[in-house]
Amino acid sequence: MTTIKEVAEMAGVSVATVSHVVRKTRYVSPELEKKVEEIISSLDSVPNFVLKQNKKDKNKVKILLVYLSNFSDNFQLGVLAEIRHQLMHESILIMPVEYQDISTKFEVMFDSFHEEVIGQILIYSDKTEPTFPKKFYKIPFVIVSADNHDKIGLPYISSDSHCGVEHATNHLLRSGHSKIAYIDYSDHLENDSLAGFRRAFKKNNLLVDDEIISTRKLNKAELHGKLQRLFSQDKFEQPTGIFVDPSIVSEVINYFNEAGVRIPEDVSLISLGTEHWYKVCNPAITSIEHNFSKIVTESLNALRNYSTNPQYHKTISTKFHLQSSTSGIAKGPFGEKAASINSIMLTESEIDEIKQTKRTAVISFHYMGASWMNLHEAGINKVFNELNINIIGITDAHFDSDLQNKQIESLLSLEPDIFIAIPTDISKTETAFKKIVDSPSQLILITNVPKGLTPTDYVSVVSVNELTNGRLAARGLCEQLLSHGKNKVGLLTFDSDFYATNQRDTSAQQLIDEDFPSIKIVGKASFKSEDSVFDETLSLLAEHPEIEGIYISWDGPALEVIKALKSIDRLDIIVSTVDLDFSSALVIAEDGPIKCVSAQQPFDQGRAIALAAAQSILNKKVPSFIGIEPIMVNRNNLLSSWRTVFKEEPPKELRDLLVKQ
Repeated sequence: MTTIKEVAEMAGVSVATVSHVVRKTRYVSPELEKKVEEIISSLDSVPNFVLKQNKKDKNKVKILLVYLSNFSDNFQLGVLAEIRHQLMHESILIMPVEYQDISTKFEVMFDSFHEEVIGQILIYSDKTEPTFPKKFYKIPFVIVSADNHDKIGLPYISSDSHCGVEHATNHLLRSGHSKIAYIDYSDHLENDSLAGFRRAFKKNNLLVDDEIISTRKLNKAELHGKLQRLFSQDKFEQPTGIFVDPSIVSEVINYFNEAGVRIPEDVSLISLGTEHWYKVCNPAITSIEHNFSKIVTESLNALRNYSTNPQYHKTISTKFHLQSSTSGIAKGPFGEKAASINSIMLTESEIDEIKQTKRTAVISFHYMGASWMNLHEAGINKVFNELNINIIGITDAHFDSDLQNKQIESLLSLEPDIFIAIPTDISKTETAFKKIVDSPSQLILITNVPKGLTPTDYVSVVSVNELTNGRLAARGLCEQLLSHGKNKVGLLTFDSDFYATNQRDTSAQQLIDEDFPSIKIVGKASFKSEDSVFDETLSLLAEHPEIEGIYISWDGPALEVIKALKSIDRLDIIVSTVDLDFSSALVIAEDGPIKCVSAQQPFDQGRAIALAAAQSILNKKVPSFIGIEPIMVNRNNLLSSWRTVFKEEPPKELRDLLVKQ
């Protein structure tokens, strides 16, 4: 039987090296380890010393030491939980150790079991410098960190917090936010996350307000005091966005609820880490998610293939997990920030006062027949009925500007107190709308402002938050494409000088370009009317047959897209659009080409129009632009979204389709 000494001689190494290879007690270079193992494999029989060691190995407890500095730190606990998850089916004892003070007692323990230790993972915190006796480093050692640290002299895996926060900050900046608060508990004036935050501002040529940045741990009273100073109702300009340390997200939400600060209507909230409960929170919390699975996989691989090369370093990308705690800042036609419907609510005494005036109103729609207009009318009617305001005329211009001009003349002859209108064309209707301005009627505009008019000419413009509208539709399309392994998009946008639709289409394209680099826009086309969409779709696909998904400006034209897709047997193409109607809901319920829509809330927009009119009757100052947030609708939330948008139970046909499938 071959002895250990003979194996050492054949391999040209020391007996100690062979012993370490067999017993796995010390680091041996991969080259020598391979050489020894090849010699043992080439023998006619397995040496006794190897058989004895294999028998011991079967009964030996293997230990993985995991060092943490803070057992309440979300990142460190996340890594530890993932280590346990990945090794749950292996016979390895995971031993967490607090490393701020490696005591003499632990050193003695370490000496007693160090031969069973297969590796060590230090979840590094830049708050506490790790100090270990030299003998600890004789066992494979890997550092894991949420930040990059240039001075670490050991192999390490880091999460790319810098780029993660930079991307999230860019998202807020592109969504119209410019004043963003930042609260983390790093206890350092600068860290990777804050560096990413600052870099995004710099790239967008904006200044960071250091007065609303905090990087030290606060007690509850200090935190509440800081939030009160930031979001006091007396404050002239409050932040519209805030980054929050994951350990205080719950406390911040509770404070906002008590203070009447709404998420995301008043402030968009992003957590600097992720918790499992974020997705079930109302609203669900947008977060920067560390890829714990990949971090731990790379760490364990580094231990298994241990190298003393101090230059070994892998950076793991974070994921921006967008949820409903963030929204875009709606901007009016003159760049003004949108006010919410809450800013124009009436008191009981004001309602009684208006009832006594017995005012009249007219409405000039660009076209009618779709749910969008019907729900606007229903929302207006609900408030006007309560206020004793009588609607004495409603017209449908059928998207014909000449017809609308004549209709405006007719409606003005009724001498209404309130004139509600949406222009068919902002240039061709300019003269007619100026006649409204010159009349005694109070003008409230839906969505768009005719050329030549300024905010002094009308009470208010009421619309959806078009920036969010386009972004939701585009995000839904991109997520659907990626889930089906697709990535090529075509855009069909409205070719008209319509401020709102242009903003919607522009924000949709911007989101695809900036938030989904793997999605490629391969073709674009535009349409001037719904009647032309069928042919435009066929032309676009003839030129770009590789298209796998289409964004189109709203639901009416989207149905024309589907007709075109049917005609050429291309129902494999995914369609995303804006607005929820029975026809588009039916396609979603059938799991057809339309997978999701960004739905306006036209009933609430109608209510806002009527309330703005009521405020003008009272001669009160009304915000020049009022924006209502849209919602994302897909097959999973179709029925509940229908109730939200239409204020009624979903049709039986939709319910039956969802039950069947």
